[in-house]
Amino acid sequence: MGTPATARSTTISEETMECPLCLGKGLLTRAQALDRLGVDRQFAQLTAEEAMKLMQDKLWSRFDSEVEKRSENERQRAGNLEEENRSLKTELEKFRRSGKKEEMDFAEEVQTWPGIWISDKLSRTGDYIIAYKDPGGYRLNPEILVEVKEKAIEERHIAKLVEDAKERDKPLAIIVTQDGSGFRGADWDNRFGERDGVLVLRTTRPWLRAELDVLKPIVNGIRAKGLDFLRNNADLANEVRRTLSDLAEIQTEIGKAEKASTSAGKLLAKYSDHLSDLCERTCPQKESGQAA
Repeated sequence: MGTPATARSTTISEETMECPLCLGKGLLTRAQALDRLGVDRQFAQLTAEEAMKLMQDKLWSRFDSEVEKRSENERQRAGNLEEENRSLKTELEKFRRSGKKEEMDFAEEVQTWPGIWISDKLSRTGDYIIAYKDPGGYRLNPEILVEVKEKAIEERHIAKLVEDAKERDKPLAIIVTQDGSGFRGADWDNRFGERDGVLVLRTTRPWLRAELDVLKPIVNGIRAKGLDFLRNNADLANEVRRTLSDLAEIQTEIGKAEKASTSAGKLLAKYSDHLSDLCERTCPQKESGQAA
């Protein structure tokens, strides 16, 4: 004889079970467990199997919702990182192109200088190698390692240039900036001198062409006697430094004069256009008066 529905529902509601939320040892009635899950009490009439399935579905639904929420957060975070990486790569590329353009412009300029040979762009340890050429167009030793800098010179740049020159077995090295604004006090005081067995010249693009003419006899002497040629001729070394200093000052003044000349030319053109305009306005009036 079957159990009455009312008795059955009361029995099921009052059945005890382990808490499915905390896996504790305490026992709860099925109705209390369902209350904790936010399930309506009407489901307390379900069988134990149906109740467990409902609780599992409820838990998995919450789990899936949380997983989706966290996945979306991670996707957004990944998207933000990707955007930041793109921006960083863009800025680095601009910086790289800027430095590369300065190097390429330098090489193109040196190629126009008679009597001077320049290598292709070096992949490492320096930017270029330059050398004087003999009458037949062949480059002469010793060759000179060149490092081109777009902005200010730093101590680490000098140290690296010296190490690169030693690695390439070059007794002379030149670091070139756009202009003297990139020089520190130490660079002005040591524009040309020996450091760890390497003669280093700190210069700018506008000065270098004339300075190579000044240094040619020195390089010829080094070709014959090595760096001892200058080491044993202190007076000559000091005279070279004074000459380079004077040349830099002359080149600076020439640069100022060129800027002034350019500015004067622009002003002259401006006033010439202004006077021409005044003449054009005046001439028709005179012709009108003569006709009357």
